[in-house]
Amino acid sequence: MSILATDASCIWREIMLQLISVLGQAKRAAIREHLAQLDYNLESDVSSYARGRKRYWLEWEWDLKHKVFRNGVKDERLWTFCQRIFPGCQIGLVAKGDVGIDWHRDDSYADWEAITINLGQTSVGI
Repeated sequence: MSILATDASCIWREIMLQLISVLGQAKRAAIREHLAQLDYNLESDVSSYARGRKRYWLEWEWDLKHKVFRNGVKDERLWTFCQRIFPGCQIGLVAKGDVGIDWHRDDSYADWEAITINLGQTSVGI
């Protein structure tokens, strides 16, 4: 496993770790401001590899225990932005906190291409 420290404004395609865009400061600020208005949706992450992290799912939430999708947070502005970055995406995950995420194997719902929109500092394991 290698670790790649990413810049605060980068969007990464995680399959090949290809930089596909860099967000300007004004766009990052606007997204952060909008996300702050949605903070009431944040819940403690149930994953053992992200203890202390807060998160919510966009559009759909994967129930790890029952292996089914259930309704996630619906936010037209945020979802439109996600579709502009990754047309056709079907699910999103908003994560917040100073807690990283440990190396892990994703559940079966996540065995397709993923995009990371990073508005802070992070490390990515590949």
